[in-house]
Amino acid sequence: MLAKLVGHYQGQAAHLSCLVFSPAKQDVCLKVGADDGVKVWLNNKLVHSNGATSLRSPPEKIDLTLNKGDNRLLIKAVNRPGAWARIMRPDETSLYGNVRFRAE
Repeated sequence: MLAKLVGHYQGQAAHLSCLVFSPAKQDVCLKVGADDGVKVWLNNKLVHSNGATSLRSPPEKIDLTLNKGDNRLLIKAVNRPGAWARIMRPDETSLYGNVRFRAE
């Protein structure tokens, strides 16, 4: 999704900030594909940091717990061409229809 917004330019960093609404407290996983480093904050708490420098890193799976209601998600990714991030259930099935995203 970030790639569609900011492109695949080498040497760039992107910040994604959004609110994730969850109708109930639930465990989820966030898959982040950033081959040059990524940091993730959930509700203003740093929950993941990786300063990867490889050209091709597999997406990282980050287990998170969404609170009932709005959850602030912030991702900072430094990226070369490749995927950015996806959020899903811990078993990696779709959360479509179970959460809502709202840009800040």
